[in-house]
Amino acid sequence: MPGNKLSKPAEGAKPVGKNLPKRQAPWNDAEISPQNRDVLLQIASLIRLAESFRLGFVKCNQPIQSRLMTARLKELLGDEAIIIIVELTEPVVSLRRAVLQALELDKQDILGKRAILVLGFERTIPSEGPAPALDELNQSRENFPKSFSGPVLIWLPDYALTRLAREAPDFWGWRSGVFEFSPELKIVAAVENMLGNSFSDSLSLSEKIEKASALEGLIRDYQELPREERTDRSLASVLRSLGNTRYYLGEYNEAYRLYQESMKISEELGDKSGVSKSLGQLGILAHAMGDLGEARRLYQESMKISEELGDKSDVSASLHQLGNLAYVTGDLGEARRLYQEGLKIAQDLGDKSGVSRSLHQLGNLAYVTGDLAEARRLYQESMKIAQKIGDRYAPSKSLHQLGMLAHASGNLAEARSLYQESMKISQELGDKSSVFKLLHQLGMIAHASGNLAEARRLYHESLNISQELGEKNGIASTLARLSLLEVDEGYMDKALELIRQAESVFVELGSPEAAQAKTDRQRLEKKIGNP
Repeated sequence: MPGNKLSKPAEGAKPVGKNLPKRQAPWNDAEISPQNRDVLLQIASLIRLAESFRLGFVKCNQPIQSRLMTARLKELLGDEAIIIIVELTEPVVSLRRAVLQALELDKQDILGKRAILVLGFERTIPSEGPAPALDELNQSRENFPKSFSGPVLIWLPDYALTRLAREAPDFWGWRSGVFEFSPELKIVAAVENMLGNSFSDSLSLSEKIEKASALEGLIRDYQELPREERTDRSLASVLRSLGNTRYYLGEYNEAYRLYQESMKISEELGDKSGVSKSLGQLGILAHAMGDLGEARRLYQESMKISEELGDKSDVSASLHQLGNLAYVTGDLGEARRLYQEGLKIAQDLGDKSGVSRSLHQLGNLAYVTGDLAEARRLYQESMKIAQKIGDRYAPSKSLHQLGMLAHASGNLAEARSLYQESMKISQELGDKSSVFKLLHQLGMIAHASGNLAEARRLYHESLNISQELGEKNGIASTLARLSLLEVDEGYMDKALELIRQAESVFVELGSPEAAQAKTDRQRLEKKIGNP
């Protein structure tokens, strides 16, 4: 509408990710419930009647529903008021300053009544833990009427609104109205469908955060809807999807909680497929955390259910994960058998993602057995398939492995270039697990090039991330490399301490690397006379 506009993003306010649901949605006003249409009319009335600053709060769990309702509100008011939408995509220290900054970025002169709608402030209000911005709201409340001449409506999900009312009571007390939108089942279903079509591992970091926010909104909506099998089944699926997103963000504890919650609902429903999928994801988590025995048990349990259901796609995924376990424990013959069995199923199903995944792992097998030409061929074939289907995660892995091939061949410059290319993608994806491994590899190149200070910096940066994630194999590998670095710098006692730590973790994991760590430890003990 003429005169209406969307504010330019403030610092911390970014456009919606291109792979996530767009602001235009496949529904119309006829699909908005009468109850929610009444809420829109009430908000419009507050804006029409406001002659000065007024504070309102709007409860809406789903960010996408909030965008839909704000768009409908703008249409409803037409030229009666200027609607400015400020959407925050990162936590802010001060809500008032963040909104003023957004308005400053939009230099266009505005005549007439102006209403400001603030979305995304929940990013500043975690469900648990400190929220200093709420204290700041209380302290700065007297400045709001001085800063804004018209109504300001803050849109928040239920949990954040409850916390704001409790922890910023002075600010809350200024409210002129609280407006509550109910979940729209058609909107919820459409959003779930759109989110289900985006793969968490290939989204950028900002897109993962955006997706997590939308999934959290869906969970709150499903929890408000009447309990029935269909909504409970959807809730379990959304919990699992959010668990996947949290996993790829490196938030392992939260992912574990979500997978467990999803599995509990699936078990109550008798949904064996949902149980199998949650078991598989819990297996991946256990594997990442170094509990290989538990990972094997979970993969096997998941595969058994999938075989009973005739779900070949999930069987292929379980075979792949079991192959990964065999690979890391040094049983390469078993790993090859499992990968090839999984590959055949993926090829029969036309599952290109599964094919790419299996080819990559077979490339790893070729690499460790010394067939570097075959490894290169398999990595490149895997990467080509992944790129065709728009998967950014798998090509990043292939670039990493091609870097290792160049590294093994002594071409350090090419290896560094490939690692850095992979690192750039991994950082964009927020893939912390890949980032710490690449830092480790870049540290090895710096070490081999004689740049010991840079090697130390990279190893420690890698170690910090692997410790944050709880990835024990990565921790042990980097400790072992730091031990070699200490040897080169002449600090034998420190080197011995580090290799002992590394060996202990490798032994705990049942890793074949334990043997090399033991040899290195014994050599050092003999050298310094400290058995």
